[in-house]
Order: sequence, then C-alpha cells, then structure tokens
Amino acid sequence: MVFSAVSLSFMGMLVKIASNQGVTFFEVIVFRSIIQWILTLASLLALRVNVLGPPEKRKLMVVRGAVGLVGMTCYFFSITVLPLSEAVALSFTNPVFTAILAVIMLGEVWELWDMIGAGVSSIGVVFIARPAIIFGDSATADDGSQFERFIFVCVALFGACNAAFAYVTVRKIGKGVNVLVMVNYFSLISIIGGLIGMAVTESRLDFKSEAWLPLMGIGVTAFLGQVALNRGLQLEKAARATTMNYLQIVFAFILQVTLLKQPINVWSIVGAGMITLNAVFSGVRKWRGK
Repeated sequence: MVFSAVSLSFMGMLVKIASNQGVTFFEVIVFRSIIQWILTLASLLALRVNVLGPPEKRKLMVVRGAVGLVGMTCYFFSITVLPLSEAVALSFTNPVFTAILAVIMLGEVWELWDMIGAGVSSIGVVFIARPAIIFGDSATADDGSQFERFIFVCVALFGACNAAFAYVTVRKIGKGVNVLVMVNYFSLISIIGGLIGMAVTESRLDFKSEAWLPLMGIGVTAFLGQVALNRGLQLEKAARATTMNYLQIVFAFILQVTLLKQPINVWSIVGAGMITLNAVFSGVRKWRGK
C-alpha cells in the first residue's frame, strides 16, 4: 500500500501538470489506460497468465473495472476544477464508504482502532486541505461560483464512493485472481469509457507537445500504483488498507515542495504528521498480529 501511495502521488502531480498544459481529463484517462493496458498485457503474456481470469470471477472484475472508471473520472475531473489539495483530500473520504460497504458486502467487522485511525487520518486530511467550505475562506477565482464549487465537491465525493466500491469488490474477488488480470479489465474498460467521453465532449487532442512526457508518466505510475493497490487490498482488510493509503497525501505534499517548488502551510505539516502517525500505528498492529 505504501508503494501504491508513492506511485499514485506521482500520478496525481502529473495529472495536474498535464491539465495545466491543455489536456482534458478524458484524454488523460485514455492515455493513462492505454499505457497501463500495454504494460499489463505484456506482463500477463510473459507470465503466461490467462488474461480473462477465472470464469466465475469475470463478472465481478467487470464491475470492479466499471466502478473504478467512474471513480477515476470523477477524481481526474476534480483535480482539473479544484485546488489539488482539496481534490486529493476529498478523494480520501473513501474509507468511510469502504467501511460501510465492507460490512455489507464482506461481513467484515470494523474494529475500534480502525475507526479511531480513520477518524484521526480524516482530521489530518482536513488540516491539509483546509477547504473553504469548512474553514470559511473565500473561494479562489478558479473555483467559480459557490454553486459550481458545490457541484465539484459532490462529484469528488461521488468518485470516492465509487473508489470504495471498487476496493471492496477486489476483496470480494479474493486472492485467487492475479492482480494483473484485474488491472487488465480496469484498463480496457477505462479505454472504452475514456474514448466515449472524448467523443461526447468532442476532444481533439489539441494540447502542447510538452504534455506527452507527463502523459507517459501518468500511464507508468498508474500501472505500478494499480498493481500494488490491488495486491495490498487482497492481503489486508479493506477498511485498514484504504486507511494506510492515506500516505498518498503525505507523499503528494513532499512532491509539491521538492519538485513543484510550492510552499506548504503549517497546518499541512500538522495534518501530514497525523496521517503518518496513524499509518505507522496500523503497520505496527499488523506486524504484531493485533
């Protein structure tokens, strides 16, 4: 889950860079998914794994791919219309949805420490994002009207809900399916969905040549992040695994300072500390078998 968080943090940064260079979020989805699919297919063929997976699991993998596409679309859209920190923070409301769905679909028990950890991490996320809807700061020019901002936030939350559904579906599929097979389904469904989105919005691939490098990077980091994420979800309880994935925000802000050369607020440091503390505590509990 930690490796997944690192990879997906880089991906989020590259999505923001690509959007600033005129690439639409549907175009990002298509390019990301094509590169991810090529890498996945090559890996499956090299390992001689059936690309379709077990027949009894295929419907679940289609469902995982479809809800994953919706979640990714909402997430990428929110990155393009909201400040990056707020978009990422809103996407990390998914542990709440994950815990609810895991109880309903998997019969899992959300332990007290899981609830406390998710709560601490959620507070940390709020400190990092400092959203205007909570802290009362006036919206920036990029946020548009308050009604538009409300819609953008709702889209981001809907994406988090779908991401949670995808995570729990992976748990439902179980450990008997190679993670690359699930990524293969997700990639193909995302390519189809992205192309449909481009056709509906009449995207014309009219962006700067400098955008090709971040687009390639998005595909590679997405592939690595998806493989690690699916494997982590197979090995760990759904609610705890997604709580560990909060580390993505910590790494995202490290990238913001070191590569994007943008300062961070002191509240962001406090929030990152709370998230890291919970991640370490969860890791120690897992190591001790409690």
